[in-house]
Amino acid sequence: MAEMFARPITQLIGSEYLSHIDPDERDSGNYSMSSLMKGEVPVLDRERHYRRGDGSDFWGRITGRRILDAAGGVIGLVGVIVDISQAKRAEAALRRNEAHLRELFDAFPIEIAHVDRAQRMSFANRAYRNTYRGDPTGRLVREFIGEQAYAVVQPSIERALAGESVHLEHSFADSDGRIATRSLRYVPERDATGEVIGFFALREDVSERRRAEDRIRKIKEELERRVRERTTELRAANEALQGEVRERRLAETAALNLANRLRSMTRRLGEAQEVERRRLSAELHDGVCSNLAAIGLNLALLQRQLPNSDAASLQRRLSELIALIDEAKANAKDISVDLRPLLLEDRDLFSALEEYARKFEGSTGIAVRVKGANSGVRLPAEKKIALFRIAQEALTNCAKHAQASEIAIEFNLETDFQLLSVADDGIGIDLAGVNGKKHGLGMLSMQERAETIGGEWQIESAPGKGTRISVTVGAAPAS
Repeated sequence: MAEMFARPITQLIGSEYLSHIDPDERDSGNYSMSSLMKGEVPVLDRERHYRRGDGSDFWGRITGRRILDAAGGVIGLVGVIVDISQAKRAEAALRRNEAHLRELFDAFPIEIAHVDRAQRMSFANRAYRNTYRGDPTGRLVREFIGEQAYAVVQPSIERALAGESVHLEHSFADSDGRIATRSLRYVPERDATGEVIGFFALREDVSERRRAEDRIRKIKEELERRVRERTTELRAANEALQGEVRERRLAETAALNLANRLRSMTRRLGEAQEVERRRLSAELHDGVCSNLAAIGLNLALLQRQLPNSDAASLQRRLSELIALIDEAKANAKDISVDLRPLLLEDRDLFSALEEYARKFEGSTGIAVRVKGANSGVRLPAEKKIALFRIAQEALTNCAKHAQASEIAIEFNLETDFQLLSVADDGIGIDLAGVNGKKHGLGMLSMQERAETIGGEWQIESAPGKGTRISVTVGAAPAS
């Protein structure tokens, strides 16, 4: 006692009880004491502020009874004071925490309420009170929400009071006729021993969320439908494209086969032409030239046998006739040589081109230079004839159209690579305007001959810049 009041025990003994009570509560304390002394209350049980010797206060709980004598008269009081300051501080802290918790719950946008084991509502936050337009504290759930709503949630309430966390959603038509959805969660509350003493009810309006989810679901379904449609369209387009690719491949294969056939036909045609040329050359040489020679000999013999007395005019006519026959023989021989250049049969391409160039220069007056190393490579007859004919056609075109003063023939003959070019210093060609018109057939003939032997034909020209025709066969050697 002395420690509780911070006074020596000697000061406490004999002191007045009311002097130790907080001055503000002395009247109340006096009244309580008087009521006990008068027997108006059987027992005194109060919580009061007491004043210590150092001036500080503390909470104490006093319990007291009357002391009676044998006759039943009151001779005094006996009481016990217990320091409950710590309990009071705990209660104050608890009240502050409850206030903070209520403020926190009131700040939540969702509706929160507490229901005890008797299904009586002991707390509801602001959102809950605003929804139901009133404070449900102290009321039974059935009474507060109505029988119809209670019938929906009763099974879930019973499960929560049995210790189970419950979640359910309830949908209904609101006043606007739209579907409203409420999410309900019941979370059991347990005491220190684990016994369920009630539950917290969390109620949230999820109508907009569900509507948004429904819109998202519909949008997703629409997107999936469009994706399926687009996938079907793309699959059909892909199949059509694959079909077109197959058709193009077939067409390319057919075109390639046709090109190979045309190349083979061109080669066979060239071979047939060479055969026919040799035949015509032989007929010209053996038939026409021989006959012309015989006619010339007979006319010369006839001229010698005529008497000197014959007319001079007849002698002149015979001389002219013999000259014409000699000219016809020379022309026939030239045609025979052009149809079948005998110089290719026993010479290499370099020598053949040199001899043909000298003949061409003599007949046209156009200077021709032949440049190239005579490597001694023996070309197949097909390649040798084709290259010779290309050079021959190039020189012929030059004589007809180029108005050139000089022509240069260059070639390089290797085992796996052949190059032939014919260039002039003439008026040139407008390649953009050719396209099979003037000069077109000659160029086409040279190109076809080059392709027949597996070569590549190329022409370079411009007006006033001359013309250069080249043919390459095989891979060029590394430089």
